[in-house]
Amino acid sequence: NAYDAHLANGNADRPFDVLLPNTYDSFFAVRDYGCSMTHERVMGLYSTVFESTKDQDNTAVGQLGLGSKSPFAYSDTFTVTCWLDGEKRVYTAYLGEDEIPRIDLMLAEPSDEPQGVEVRVPTSRHDESTFLTRVKELAYGFDVLPTIKGRTNFTLDAREIAFQGPGWRLFKKQGYSSEKMGIRQGCVIYPFNEDAVSGLSGEAEGLADLPIVIDFPIGEVDFTPSREEISYNAQTQKNLVARVNAFAESFIGVY
Repeated sequence: NAYDAHLANGNADRPFDVLLPNTYDSFFAVRDYGCSMTHERVMGLYSTVFESTKDQDNTAVGQLGLGSKSPFAYSDTFTVTCWLDGEKRVYTAYLGEDEIPRIDLMLAEPSDEPQGVEVRVPTSRHDESTFLTRVKELAYGFDVLPTIKGRTNFTLDAREIAFQGPGWRLFKKQGYSSEKMGIRQGCVIYPFNEDAVSGLSGEAEGLADLPIVIDFPIGEVDFTPSREEISYNAQTQKNLVARVNAFAESFIGVY
C-alpha cells in the first residue's frame, strides 16, 4: 500500500519508512509519503472487506481490498494516522464482538508534517526476529529500499546482482528462503512453482532453481487472496510459460 501510495502521488523514487520492533517500542509500522486519505475514505476502507480503489488499476499492486485489513491477521487492533491538508488524524481499527472490522477517529489536530499515512501494529517480543527476517526477505522486491527505523544496528542493503537484463535479475545467493526463481509484479515477488505449469522448456526448468527474478506487467499473473502465492489458472500458466521460456532461451544464448 505504501508503494502504491507513492506511485499514485508521483514520488515513487522516495523511500517510505519502516519501523521495526525493538526492546523499547514493540510496534511494527509503515509510514508513507503518498496521496493520503480523507476521513470518509478511511472510514469506508477499513470497515469494509474487499473494498478497494485499485481493482481496475494495472499500475497498483493492491487490488483485493484486503491489504488494508491485513494487520487483523496478527492483531485485534492497530492504529492508522493520516496527514492531509495540514491536519493529522489518528484512528483506532479493531474487531468488534461480531469479528467485523471497525474504525474510530481518536484525534484530529493541525499538523505541518508531510502528507501520507502510517499504519502501526503492536507486536509480541517473541516475534521481533521474525519481523527482521521477513523485512530483509521482502525488501529486495523494491527498487527503492525503505528507510529503516527503530534498529540502529539493522541494515537493509540491496541484494547483489550477478547478471541482469531487460525485465530480469539473477541475484547472488545469500541464504534467504526465496532462493529459487521468483515472479515480480510491481514490488511483490512470488515464488515460481515450475511443477504447477506445463510446457516449460528444458532450459527453463534448469534455471528455475536459481535466484532469478523475472518481471511481469501487473495483471498478467493472478495470485491467491493471501498474496503469498501465484494462482495457476489457465491464462496465468500460459503467460508464465511464454515469458519464462523466452527468458531462458535468451539467457542460455548469452550466458
